[in-house]
Amino acid sequence: MSQTVDMQRSDLVDYLANTPAAWQLHSQTSEDAAESDDTMSSRLARLDNALLSLIDPLECPPEDIATILDRALEQSLWTRRLQRLDEDGRRLRRAILNGRARMIWSETTAIQRRGYFCAGVGLSTGLYLDEHSGRLTALLLQADASMLVGDATALVEALVEFASLVFSGATFQDKLPCTKLVRRSYTMVARSTRQRHF
Repeated sequence: MSQTVDMQRSDLVDYLANTPAAWQLHSQTSEDAAESDDTMSSRLARLDNALLSLIDPLECPPEDIATILDRALEQSLWTRRLQRLDEDGRRLRRAILNGRARMIWSETTAIQRRGYFCAGVGLSTGLYLDEHSGRLTALLLQADASMLVGDATALVEALVEFASLVFSGATFQDKLPCTKLVRRSYTMVARSTRQRHF
């Protein structure tokens, strides 16, 4: 990472701790860059999940994060591995944890963090789902109402749009073929339902 942004590790510690933009992923055109972004997105999502499971309570103020993490990781394998590194290496890894946690806290409320923890998603996906929550909720209600009245076509349309919207999120992009499967499955259900009515 320090080679990528062309700075010394000591400067990188401050950069990660104090610069929210350091955690933003930028879309690039080459396949290698896209694959790198996907890998980084997955790693950040796993890091977010770990942080949300370690920091308790999720309502704690940002200034308490470092202390809570130190206490939670005190006897962990991660801490034992840190002891094998030099001081700069230890500071850098702690800065990554604390910097990412503070980034999450700066972008979310305690209720959002609890929701992301329960759903098992990271910051990027959680914010994406929050942004589209109104439409997603409406689609679920539409699907429920369509099922109650036996309108298979409306049910299919609502579920396919719901799946397309959810699977467009960063964490779920590798599951986009599932959208086609949903469409195919429910189209078969719709045809079967119409045939029974004739």
